[in-house]
Amino acid sequence: MAIASLTPEQLRSPIVIEAVPADEETVLFCKVWSGGQKVRTRWDEQTNWKAVARRAKDNVAQIQQGVAL
Repeated sequence: MAIASLTPEQLRSPIVIEAVPADEETVLFCKVWSGGQKVRTRWDEQTNWKAVARRAKDNVAQIQQGVAL
């Protein structure tokens, strides 16, 4: 979700993805850091995860297209 909240311009700068284990063995959370600041996002049971994933993929794809040009 954090990557989806960043613009393609922000994603051109280095980011850090920090793995954070949950209490359950099968769950892993991630914190995303950009410019030394934790990227904070909110979600709830109404969050459309497919749309979030699509936005994150689109943001990364825009960067890849820019590199290929």
